Amino acid sequence: MIFVKIFYGILLFATGLVIIKYRKIVYEWTGKFAWAERYLWSGGTVIVLTLIGLLLMFLGVTFPFWMYETLTKPTNIEQTNNSEIPRQN
Repeated sequence: MIFVKIFYGILLFATGLVIIKYRKIVYEWTGKFAWAERYLWSGGTVIVLTLIGLLLMFLGVTFPFWMYETLTKPTNIEQTNNSEIPRQN
């Protein structure tokens, strides 16, 4: 199972790296994002592509090290009554 996570991590990291390295080619392929050009001024699409690449690289580094398993596991928090909570006077 760990090898699969490492493989997916490397795949995510490599995809992010490729998007950043070839962002101009990806930009020509996808065209302008109107909302990015409007809210991030000129060159907003390239900025968004760079941020997507950085996000994929971050996920690729953190995924194999079980950073997201806590999001999928149920929590085991005990419920307390209000009477059990000490109050300061």
